[in-house]
Amino acid sequence: MLYNKLDNTTRKWWFYTLFIALQFLIPPFASHNFSFNNWGDMVSHTLSHSFSMDIRHIYPYGQYVLIAFLLCWLIFGNKIKQIINILIALSVLLFMLIQNIAITEKYGFSMVTLNIILFLMVALVWFYDLKEQKNTFSPPKPMVLHIILILAVVFTLWTPVHWNPISPDFSPNNFFINGSAFQFCMMIPLYLSMLLFSFPKVNLVTLRITVLVGLTIGQYNLAFYFIFIPEMWWMGIMHLPLFLISLYAFFKSFKLPQAAPLQASSLKNDAEK
Repeated sequence: MLYNKLDNTTRKWWFYTLFIALQFLIPPFASHNFSFNNWGDMVSHTLSHSFSMDIRHIYPYGQYVLIAFLLCWLIFGNKIKQIINILIALSVLLFMLIQNIAITEKYGFSMVTLNIILFLMVALVWFYDLKEQKNTFSPPKPMVLHIILILAVVFTLWTPVHWNPISPDFSPNNFFINGSAFQFCMMIPLYLSMLLFSFPKVNLVTLRITVLVGLTIGQYNLAFYFIFIPEMWWMGIMHLPLFLISLYAFFKSFKLPQAAPLQASSLKNDAEK
């Protein structure tokens, strides 16, 4: 089975070694003024001038869609699991396009190639579960872990940030104007928590790839805001749920036994049946 092979592959040390190596081998792209010497500036400039900055006027509409999504999940749960898989995959594709591509005078058409590849990986493994149908989406239960996850998710979806200067702002209105529904870093904690609420009845490949990308993006943001721009420490706090939930889910995913490869004899018996 393909699922068994993917599960086994994502448990191998060489898979993670290759994944780490990709971080240093895939440069950003720019239609002009490209130089390996300003790799970091190209990434920063592209992210800060991405298409997501141009659609802030529709942020409230995205939040209404997010509320509808949450209500449907809580009301219908696993009855709409395929729809949930599709919506999550499509949302990650949206994040990929609007957060990692920009058109500016400085670099022309530019994109953060690595992020695009990583986001695409996440979208594909959620689409993949349409075939496997291993993900389940049970509502949270009144237990400590689930309560902690709920609080972390509420924090990220709220995005309590005042932007100029960057500082905490717990105004309820921020839920609608800060556009968490359009941000990978704010939505992935929700998607991972939805799987953790149903663990172990989840697609381990989907979970493991999602947390791997979440860890990667999370650690970049933590380093950026806590080390390189410490005056924006509150943005570092905003990304802690992404990193910590991803880290917890990553180790959690290895607690289940490795999927056993199908033997030829087993396949033959199944065919005879």
